Amino acid sequence: MHKKLLYLFIFLFCTYFIFLSFSRHDNFYSRRLDLGNMDQTVWNVAHGNGFTLTDPEGESQQSRLAIHADFLLILMAPLYFIWSSPKMLLLVQVLIVGLGAIPVYYLALEKLKSEKLSLLLALSYLMYPTIQRNMLHDFHAVALSTSFLLFAYWNMHRNRYFLFTV
Repeated sequence: MHKKLLYLFIFLFCTYFIFLSFSRHDNFYSRRLDLGNMDQTVWNVAHGNGFTLTDPEGESQQSRLAIHADFLLILMAPLYFIWSSPKMLLLVQVLIVGLGAIPVYYLALEKLKSEKLSLLLALSYLMYPTIQRNMLHDFHAVALSTSFLLFAYWNMHRNRYFLFTV
């Protein structure tokens, strides 16, 4: 029962924030200096134009490394063959951050031995204002780090070192 509620909460979180982030983008509230240049970088990588974007003055192409070293954008390029849109980045961000509730639940369950408290902690993660604010501030690869670190720690705790390394 508690696991079903966990997955229901994750589904509701993802549905709500996908709708909100897409609506925000559709109503011209996303910005060039965040979502725009990351979208352009992923599109360029997917189309063989390198890890580049247009410089802030709009005069030439420059390496993304001149701004940030978020190599995760390179790994997202194949997704642009499915759907070449900035919304793909928003979708991936919401899904990955939402799934971060899973390791919170299972880590709490192992430590606290209470399904109710574990579910409450996972729900607290999803309701945490900083997590929710990240979902509405365009796309940032660093926002995914919370979920990645939670999954890494959970896998290390379970002695699944290959998954920890991945």
